Amino acid sequence: LLGRKPTTMWFLGDSLMMEVAVTMRCLAFSHFGEGKVRTVGNFGGLNAIYKHQCVDFKTNNSVRFSICAIKTTPFFGSSRFSCGDGLRCIYDHMLGRNDIVVVNFGIWYQDWKDNMQLKTDITSYISRARIQNKSYRQVKWFWLETFAQHFPTYGGVYRPKMRENACAYWNMTNPKENLEANWRNEITSTQVVNQKLIKLVPIWNFTAMAPLTEHIGKNGQNKLDCTHWWLGGIPMTAAKEILKSLNEYFPINCL
Repeated sequence: LLGRKPTTMWFLGDSLMMEVAVTMRCLAFSHFGEGKVRTVGNFGGLNAIYKHQCVDFKTNNSVRFSICAIKTTPFFGSSRFSCGDGLRCIYDHMLGRNDIVVVNFGIWYQDWKDNMQLKTDITSYISRARIQNKSYRQVKWFWLETFAQHFPTYGGVYRPKMRENACAYWNMTNPKENLEANWRNEITSTQVVNQKLIKLVPIWNFTAMAPLTEHIGKNGQNKLDCTHWWLGGIPMTAAKEILKSLNEYFPINCL
């Protein structure tokens, strides 16, 4: 996976990206052995240890390889549990010339009415990544597709007032309902694919028809959770798809 230079793989985005980051650390552990945990920055309130941390590994040739996770909102705000601007965060914490950046914050956009905001934010992200790439030409940029949700609603998307208590598939034979389910990727894939800087990592098809039991189902507050996944299933698939995409730049021998 690595050359002779220290490399950090940055995961920026929503809570689903944090699941993928944890899974990627498990893959790294199985390949390199135990890593050393360090906290990234002081943002994030009480959850900083979980949501803003790096794990440093030593590769077979003693080169440092780190996996860092930063939970971040896109660009339109922040909370005490997030950095608020993931690109700014990694610039403030030593983006390296040999680093890898994987981004997705699609779940933050809850409804089609947010589509213009998503378009604006994606355009801004690509523009800023291109500016940074002038100084960090060897950085590899990736956009991970937004995962499918399986709430018992039209398109499977989250709605605040749901009385059902089980995840469900939406009507996939209905084109309009499919668009409601996947509108985030319809927008981002067009903008990402039309430029050469950021590589799109497909994951939607794996998640749309995934067994419903892969979802957490009921969270610790006994609320229905058809967004997040048990670790080892879909998050592992996403991590391996990222490694496959990296194969264009590095030889992958740990899949």
